[in-house]
Amino acid sequence: MKNNNTPLFIILSVIVLASLAVIAYLLLGRLTKHDGPLPDHYGIFVRNKDVLTELRRQEFRDAMQGRDSIMGDSSLTHVDAKPTMVLYADGQDIPVSDLKLVQLDSMEPNGKVVHWNYQVAPVEGHPGMKQIRVASGLASGKYAFALLSGFLEEGTHKFWPFQVNDNAPAPSDTPQVAMISLKPKPAPIPRPAVPIISAPPPTGARLAYCTENNVVLRSAPSLNGPKIGGLSRGQRLYVLQMSSNYDTWRGISANWAYVQPENSAARGWVFTYFLRQ
Repeated sequence: MKNNNTPLFIILSVIVLASLAVIAYLLLGRLTKHDGPLPDHYGIFVRNKDVLTELRRQEFRDAMQGRDSIMGDSSLTHVDAKPTMVLYADGQDIPVSDLKLVQLDSMEPNGKVVHWNYQVAPVEGHPGMKQIRVASGLASGKYAFALLSGFLEEGTHKFWPFQVNDNAPAPSDTPQVAMISLKPKPAPIPRPAVPIISAPPPTGARLAYCTENNVVLRSAPSLNGPKIGGLSRGQRLYVLQMSSNYDTWRGISANWAYVQPENSAARGWVFTYFLRQ
């Protein structure tokens, strides 16, 4: 038995495909239509009816310094919440695939950048020209089309900034987040280790230990001898000789020992009350 519905199915399919083609053509025509003037030199321009205003290109090595400079600029071009732009450039000079619509106050020192989507369509009959539209709209603030290359604080960062007029509606789109790399910090230069002078025990010396902290080493075997250093608890000392004289300190009588601290070539006198042999 033959299926009599086949011709009807084919006819309906042709009608649907033709309708889709017409819709696509109309949408493309809306994007590529350029009601208004076109630029006569390379750059990025804002088109508002019959007025074409070029965005001033600014370039910075440090993207954060660029952000701060632009945020403080009161002479930026003002545009509508849903602006129409015209990009006229060599594809290698301003590659659209790398061009980001950056919200300037979103840039952070850690390299985080918030950017918004936009639509791009070729301008029919004008090679090198593209029409840019932000269909979702932009909230009030300062923005820039940006080419960010290199490290955040050391690179080649190009901005075409502009300002959205006050009372702009909140955007219906969700922004995207990108990260700009930070320059790696150089590894710290290690400090050379301080060599420990190892002095061999003098011939005939006896080993002793200091019993207290902040014990004074003097240049003469006397309580009035000039201070030449200090000793700490547990420090190893070589006793070279003993004095024949005695002194009394806080009711304690003792003589003096001429010592050389271990791992040092310095020598001096210490009150023997502070030695343990």
